[in-house]
Amino acid sequence: MFNLFESLGFTSQDNAMLFLSIICGLFGAVARAFMLESKLSEYDADTKSFLESFNYRDFQWLMGHIVVGSVTGLLVALLFIGAINEDRGAFARVLAIALFMGYSAPTFWSTQEKTIGKIVENRLKKLGKDSSA
Repeated sequence: MFNLFESLGFTSQDNAMLFLSIICGLFGAVARAFMLESKLSEYDADTKSFLESFNYRDFQWLMGHIVVGSVTGLLVALLFIGAINEDRGAFARVLAIALFMGYSAPTFWSTQEKTIGKIVENRLKKLGKDSSA
């Protein structure tokens, strides 16, 4: 696998940045998932543990956050491959951006989806008014 990356001209720092940015995005997303007020934090006190009350829907919700955070970490890494100096400071800043973006990714993507939906809806309404006139 790494031979493929080497044939594309990736350095060892680029390979590490790809891998570690995905991990940082994942950690950020998991941290955000557990910070949110959700059904995950509202388990029944009568059960013995949190894990006993964890169901399939909660698992899907958590995995959604993990996937979005990981993909966001990958996108951050792809933006910076070959664009940063090969030193620890620049590398650490990229990982910090990946962690932050993984943390804020679900909010960012849902806000973007709502904004695009409103734009499309407004344009469709405008087209409907123009065609009926």
